[in-house]
Amino acid sequence: MSLSVDILGVIHTCPCNLPTLTHHPKIKQYAVSSCHVEFVITQMLVKNIIVELDNKQLACTNAAYTGHYLVA
Repeated sequence: MSLSVDILGVIHTCPCNLPTLTHHPKIKQYAVSSCHVEFVITQMLVKNIIVELDNKQLACTNAAYTGHYLVA
């Protein structure tokens, strides 16, 4: 798996905020900095694959369930 796919998997399972996501065991296994995780998340936000909700939680958009990013 890749970092981006695991990020989507975690968010799909349960929308969460950035600190919770960066400390999730699936994400920590990559041993990358939190800045790198934030960079990947920013790319996903720009591509409209994930969205930040009003309560600062990250959630998958419909785009996450189609094509290359299929997480379901």
